[in-house]
Amino acid sequence: MGYKYVVKSYRWVNGTIQVVATQFDDELTALTHARAVNPAETIKVYVEDEVIFSEKSNPDSQNSYA
Repeated sequence: MGYKYVVKSYRWVNGTIQVVATQFDDELTALTHARAVNPAETIKVYVEDEVIFSEKSNPDSQNSYA
């Protein structure tokens, strides 16, 4: 039995936090997915309830157009 890798993306939607969790069978696929998820303020990859990857974006630094 192998490990399950869970990618969780967190983003604010209308004042509430939205969490999307996706499960993978291998670490490489989970990390690839985590690096490709947009838009999200925080991305974390878990294995056995331990965080193995975490990335936080700064929404204020993103370009916006009026």
